[in-house]
Amino acid sequence: MSIRNKQENGRTETVSSYEKFKRVTNFVVNISQFYIKITFIIITCCSGIYRRNGIIDFLFFREFRELLGGRVRAIISGSSPIDRDVLCFIRAVLSCPVSEAYGSTETLGLVCSTMFEDVDAYHVGAISPGVQIKLIDVPEMGIFVSKDQMGEICIRSKSNMLGYYKNQEKTEEVLDSEGFVHTGDVGVWLKNGALKIVDRTKNIFKLSQGEYVAPEKVEQTYLFCNLIQHVYVEGHSLKPYAVAVVKPNFRRLRKEAVDIISKLSKTISSPIEKKCENMKDRELLEEITDAELCTSKEIREFILERMNSIAREKGLKGFELVSLIYNNRFFFLKLYIDRGNVADSIIRLLLYLEFFNLCKTKI
Repeated sequence: MSIRNKQENGRTETVSSYEKFKRVTNFVVNISQFYIKITFIIITCCSGIYRRNGIIDFLFFREFRELLGGRVRAIISGSSPIDRDVLCFIRAVLSCPVSEAYGSTETLGLVCSTMFEDVDAYHVGAISPGVQIKLIDVPEMGIFVSKDQMGEICIRSKSNMLGYYKNQEKTEEVLDSEGFVHTGDVGVWLKNGALKIVDRTKNIFKLSQGEYVAPEKVEQTYLFCNLIQHVYVEGHSLKPYAVAVVKPNFRRLRKEAVDIISKLSKTISSPIEKKCENMKDRELLEEITDAELCTSKEIREFILERMNSIAREKGLKGFELVSLIYNNRFFFLKLYIDRGNVADSIIRLLLYLEFFNLCKTKI
């Protein structure tokens, strides 16, 4: 091959390498522009601007909207708050405003709701017409309106209930002499006039140091952990910590805990350690039952560490974090959970019974 041919080949190879580099660069730029557009859509939606004529909407978001019929113009949510990230995602994908509403059975209707133009999260908006709300002190929780600017939410309106049927004692607990319904929710007024719910008064327990813990709030926070399916949090006034009964997400747990299981101590003579002595293959993990996984101290510590890490990110205080974890395998429950025939209230009852048995032996 002549020198000229080599030079031509070299020039050809150089041009070819440049074209490859250019294609890769263009691909990276296009991906960057895509994410910039996605971010821009989310920002515009969070500013109250909703569009459906963009290329991103046509290529990606349209399929999501078609799942709901393609004609969704507004969404109203209740029962529980929506996380900020989820709220932004729904607004961007469905390109419509989302309103969060607040009310109760005893008030027979809407009490507060966010405006469609309001894009903030973690509050329930302004008071509905014809509704009166006052905040009162909660001495057992150390909450005083004059000092903390928060208190139990009490509601009065023409749609309030008259009382519980043939239950005067319960009626007197909820309805006061002025006709206000005591909701059991602790709220605070924001600077823009919106009401924010921060706690519960009726479902709390006190720790030995005097702190009050709202278990429902802690449970809802822990459910952000993808290693668990159900959780029950409880405590005792003689103990300085809260405990949790957890039903793990075993499928996810097996995927993430392979390294931990393979490093379990070989000195302890228990079934799970014997099975894990030579565990280097993922297939060997299938030989370990779910019940045996729950007996491992390392597995429990792994789940607890993940739960508390997420809880700290979500803003739980130190005394609200679980310090002792006991996760059990409900064989009789799994069959029904997979079929979707067990209500959350029944699952919670079973978790409570497991906690009751735990109190006898471990707490």
